[in-house]
Amino acid sequence: MTWLEELKPGDQVLVSNRCYAYDKLETVKSVGKKFISLEGWENKTRFRVDGGRGVSGDSYNCSWLHPATEEALNKIEEQKQKLEALGKIEKVNYRKLPLSKLKQILEIIES
Repeated sequence: MTWLEELKPGDQVLVSNRCYAYDKLETVKSVGKKFISLEGWENKTRFRVDGGRGVSGDSYNCSWLHPATEEALNKIEEQKQKLEALGKIEKVNYRKLPLSKLKQILEIIES
């Protein structure tokens, strides 16, 4: 029996899609013989029990289910923090920083 076949309502899973910056944590709503539905996804994709691939959408924009392991959740949290940090860094006007700060930044980048 695969991990998908063992899912039950209330279990948490990860949904990946090439358009997502990181996997999304979702809750299983129901599990049938062929399909898995997620909470809040009533008008969206259902997922196949035999593999975890999303049923709707084209092959380019397909979603997949993955186990919500502690390792995967930690990786998602790290990705979120990295994106947040990059967003803040992008907003910095480096031309207004004093030379001493620019040298410190350069030292970090080059190390």
